[in-house]
Amino acid sequence: APVSPAQSTNWVFPSAHWDASRSPESLGMNRSKLDAFKTSLGAASTGGIIKNGYLVYSWGNIAANYDWASAAKPCLSTMLFAAINEGRVASPDSSIFPWWPTLRPGDQTMSYRHLADMMSGYACNDRDGLGNPLPPGSRWAYNDYAIMLYVETLDKVFGTTDNLVTAGNQRFVGPLQFEDGVLFNSALGTVKASPRDFARMGWFWLNSGNWNGTQLLPKHFF
Repeated sequence: APVSPAQSTNWVFPSAHWDASRSPESLGMNRSKLDAFKTSLGAASTGGIIKNGYLVYSWGNIAANYDWASAAKPCLSTMLFAAINEGRVASPDSSIFPWWPTLRPGDQTMSYRHLADMMSGYACNDRDGLGNPLPPGSRWAYNDYAIMLYVETLDKVFGTTDNLVTAGNQRFVGPLQFEDGVLFNSALGTVKASPRDFARMGWFWLNSGNWNGTQLLPKHFF
């Protein structure tokens, strides 16, 4: 059976709540440096530090939900991994064209990887020196239009009536025992979660798809 980093290093996993019984010092951390880190983020910031699966340091209201902006993007790709694992998508390099048969000709080779890596060129007008449109994969560009296409494509893949909300709840919010809400909170594919819940996603990633001994996603994705 796959062994997670936690299983091999005596790391722990939260159940209903993070275990906050360990101090930073007890796990070899320097509290003054954590204090300096918190100060550098400003008085309005909120956050928590997880070490070995323990919540060792926090400030602000870590139970309140916040908009995670671009940090939603790795969550989208985690959903892609789930879709591949379930046989809904063959690979990251599969074309999205079957879901969008009206894509303009220059976009029809676009893959999930292109969308995830910001290399789709979607809704851009990039051209080569001769004025010819550049195909997907030609260059990198930060592109919110492409992220929306990524969201809407994954929505079609999972076929849920609530877009990614229901799919994310079933695959991650429930198994990881989120305390304060959902992973995706709207059709826009946005994440509005508490710091302590988003930390569960981070701990899941650091454990290569393993959660407390259960391999929710194959390790090779990570």
